[in-house]
Amino acid sequence: MDFFHLSKLFWLLFEPGNFLTFLLLAGVALLAAGRRHCGLVLVLVPAAAFVGLIFLPLDQWVMHPLENRYSRPPLPAQVQGIVVLGGGEEPEISASRGVPTENFAEGALVEAAVLMRRYPAARLIFSGGSPAFAGLAHPEAMVAHGIFDQLGADQSRITYEDRSRNTWENLVFSRRLAKPAPGETWLLVTAAIHMPRSMGIAGQIGWTMTPWPTDYQTLGGGGLVTRWNLSENLGLLEEALHEWIGLVAYRLTGKTGALFPAPAKAGP
Repeated sequence: MDFFHLSKLFWLLFEPGNFLTFLLLAGVALLAAGRRHCGLVLVLVPAAAFVGLIFLPLDQWVMHPLENRYSRPPLPAQVQGIVVLGGGEEPEISASRGVPTENFAEGALVEAAVLMRRYPAARLIFSGGSPAFAGLAHPEAMVAHGIFDQLGADQSRITYEDRSRNTWENLVFSRRLAKPAPGETWLLVTAAIHMPRSMGIAGQIGWTMTPWPTDYQTLGGGGLVTRWNLSENLGLLEEALHEWIGLVAYRLTGKTGALFPAPAKAGP
């Protein structure tokens, strides 16, 4: 089994919501079998976790460092290209409904359209295939094409990369299409939480890129949002933990050069 399928299987089992549910079910089964002590422990652990997720900003504590790692620099005078990474598109729903649909990270496509207008000579590459375990009939690029149409973007300037299944393939395949020349300025547009891993890959494959994070989900300056909403907080925690686990996995497999990639320091 390759890296892509292993990562999908791992996350299916250890995604926090799934994992806590498995613990709860195991605890109930042990209680029913008369294993009171072990069963009670396995029931109380997920119960405490769910309560903590309601009343504590666990999701934001985990997410803040990721979103704060890379900030937007001043806009360059010239930009030769823009790369937008997929991730929030819903290809199957879009195909079924006939309406391009996203579930999150809508800001990346809107921001890309704004940047296209600001830099009329820049090329744009959207990278997004099928990230599902068994593959899907429709790639994320199909959804992006429809949304860029709705935004009035010039399709003649956009190249769609529709074979990638994960962030590593996003950047590797996009670089092959871009063929960036030395000294060119390329903007990397993706969700702020996803930027450290994306920039780490770009550096590992020798592509100097300028980060342009979008879709922030935490307050700047370390402020905390009080939601008291289990489903929303759990979803954000899962998203953040997915990135942290991805950073570890990508470092261990040589896909990034650092465990927590950081902006290059200016000057000597």
